[in-house]
Amino acid sequence: MKKKLTLFFITLFSAVTFASELPRIAVYVTGDVPENVKNALGTRMLSAFINLGRYRGIERSNAFLAEIEKEQIKQRSGAIDDSQISALGRQFGVQFICVANVIQLFDAFQVSARIVDVETAEIIHIGESYSPLQTVEDFRKASHEVVRVMLGSQRGAAPRARSKAEPEPAAIHLPQPVQTAPQERTLDEGLADGRRRAEPKPDISEPKPPVNYKFWTAAGLDVLGIGLIAYGLVENQNVIDQDKKGKYSSAERSLKKRNIAYGAGAAALLSGLSLHFFF
Repeated sequence: MKKKLTLFFITLFSAVTFASELPRIAVYVTGDVPENVKNALGTRMLSAFINLGRYRGIERSNAFLAEIEKEQIKQRSGAIDDSQISALGRQFGVQFICVANVIQLFDAFQVSARIVDVETAEIIHIGESYSPLQTVEDFRKASHEVVRVMLGSQRGAAPRARSKAEPEPAAIHLPQPVQTAPQERTLDEGLADGRRRAEPKPDISEPKPPVNYKFWTAAGLDVLGIGLIAYGLVENQNVIDQDKKGKYSSAERSLKKRNIAYGAGAAALLSGLSLHFFF
């Protein structure tokens, strides 16, 4: 049972670590529709990207979108191309940007989206979906459908390869110890040295009760981990509640808090269990 529990937390910790290495993505929605429609659709699409495990969002998504709006104001046509969007993405540390365009077609809306690689301004995925966009369920289905079409059935993303191979560390040559011949001693000196080593030294220090630092440290980490995971469960419920109410910005913040609490809690529990069983 102990081995199974340890393996579970190791797997959980590995999943959290892998999630922190996923590429960052930002979602930008444009089109001749109200701002609340753009915000709702963008939040839903970002949640779909994160839940699929292919990307992770950025902390300053609102600031990024505000910069795009400023750039649009500068342009007379009100539109900016992919190269300008890529330049803004590099400023915010984003690897990919999803640009979605909403167009009304008769009694429905067409959501056309593309994913742009910030480094090359190249379009790597495209997709579209159709929806009336009148209810919360319509927004959920439209956002999930367009993301599913873009990403296909692939469910994992490997970390991006480095452009240059890292050089191998140079070998360290330690100086060899100098071998010296043992000095000759007389018989009396050898006997005296043996008596000194054989005679135990008196212990004049007072005995002190031992303190099990390892146990208390591990126990503290366990309590901290359980508390963080409990907090993550609370935030997970907040995500569901805010999502039902249509408060997508609050749901996104609760989702970030939940992921951070789960990751930190799993790391604390894993550290505590390691101290208990392996050290």
